[in-house]
Amino acid sequence: MTQVRVSVLLPVGPTSPWLSETLMSLKAQTFTDWELVVVLDGNPQVNRITVESAQLSQPVTVIEHTTSQGIARSLNAALHRSHGDLIARIDADDLSQPNRLSEQVAAFDLDEDLVLLGTSATVIDSHGSNVGSRIVPTGDSSLKRRLISRNSFIHPSVMFRKNVAILTGGYNLQCTRTEDYELWLRLALCGKIDNLPEPLLSYRVHQGQHTTGRIGISQTESQALLDVKLKLAREIGLPAVLARAIHALWRWNRTPHTFLRARANR
Repeated sequence: MTQVRVSVLLPVGPTSPWLSETLMSLKAQTFTDWELVVVLDGNPQVNRITVESAQLSQPVTVIEHTTSQGIARSLNAALHRSHGDLIARIDADDLSQPNRLSEQVAAFDLDEDLVLLGTSATVIDSHGSNVGSRIVPTGDSSLKRRLISRNSFIHPSVMFRKNVAILTGGYNLQCTRTEDYELWLRLALCGKIDNLPEPLLSYRVHQGQHTTGRIGISQTESQALLDVKLKLAREIGLPAVLARAIHALWRWNRTPHTFLRARANR
């Protein structure tokens, strides 16, 4: 395939009622030197029809999983089938503003040390109505400190350099709930990270999302995150004991607590 500048990775679950809207938002991009790599992760027949019906002018690669493989494995498959030197993410329920790709590519062109770039987002509901906003922090040094305590990037808004992501191992299959967060931590060790303050994504909130509310994090996944956090803490001069304490609090806040539910139900 002819080389393109940007590869858009789109994992699609078995039930994706907003897929057509997502594809139309990509079709409206002012930046045109991109390809779509879509992973149909379960129920590929129905969703393939939706992808084909969009009639995109850009090249489209379709990867089909007859049974669901999960988001991390799906994204790695798409990453290795991509041809662009920049990777953009989008989910099958979100919308990209028409100038999203052009704004992010321009930022990468201005700074060869930039490896990861997200954006703020408008929050929409299942009907597409605006219900709020997610304003993300900016600045390399500030974001690296924040990453020790929380994920400061909106996954479907990000763009990153493919060669760096491949070099660091891609998405970690051990991190089934935090595959994005763990990758951002590793990318932060390789160069500059930043967010654009403009809301270049419409982020849809609805029941059944990959991450909604408190979710349990396995010990293996927690340790994978902590290992990278400690490396980043060392790079930015944060004491390891403080990084460990911050991570422990983060994990506690992500965990459903039976005694809290019981107390709330009294």
